[in-house]
Amino acid sequence: MTKQQKIMLGIFGFLVFFMFYKYAYGPLGLKLKKVKNELVTNRAKLAVARERAGRLDELKADYEALKVKVERAEEKLPREKEIPRLLREITDAGGKFKVDISNFQPRAEEPQKYYISHPFLISVESNYHNLAHFLAEIGQYERIFHVRNLGITPIVEKEGEKLKGISTDFQLYTYTFKEKEEEEKIETKSK
Repeated sequence: MTKQQKIMLGIFGFLVFFMFYKYAYGPLGLKLKKVKNELVTNRAKLAVARERAGRLDELKADYEALKVKVERAEEKLPREKEIPRLLREITDAGGKFKVDISNFQPRAEEPQKYYISHPFLISVESNYHNLAHFLAEIGQYERIFHVRNLGITPIVEKEGEKLKGISTDFQLYTYTFKEKEEEEKIETKSK
């Protein structure tokens, strides 16, 4: 081989290497780099997913505990007024402690920020101890009750004679949870 052939062979080899690198190896290298980056990203996503999956049992247990707390809270602060049930419970307590309920009158609701207050005007006749037991019984219910404006008047058979009992008037408040829609309605009415 002559010197000129060797130079031509070198130039041709260089051109073949250059073409191979530019059109075959270079794009493959870029593709390889892209695939490696995707692999790193997917591994990070997989690690996060495994961590979350590992916490799934813990989150399920927390969710169940919160459901139980919400159920207990709804017993104390229900979503509905339930006046028939409320009247039945108070009447049963009155019968249990020999308290004669002569008036059970619902009053206007009083909306608050997170709940609605439901007042009832109640008039009863009884003796002092039975009234105390009756009010204590109502206070022990699951639902939240609040007694306000308790007024006691003695009942006598004849003027200056023996005390027959007491007549009592009070306001009994119970509460319901305010739903989000109700809250928004009240806010738009006040604007």
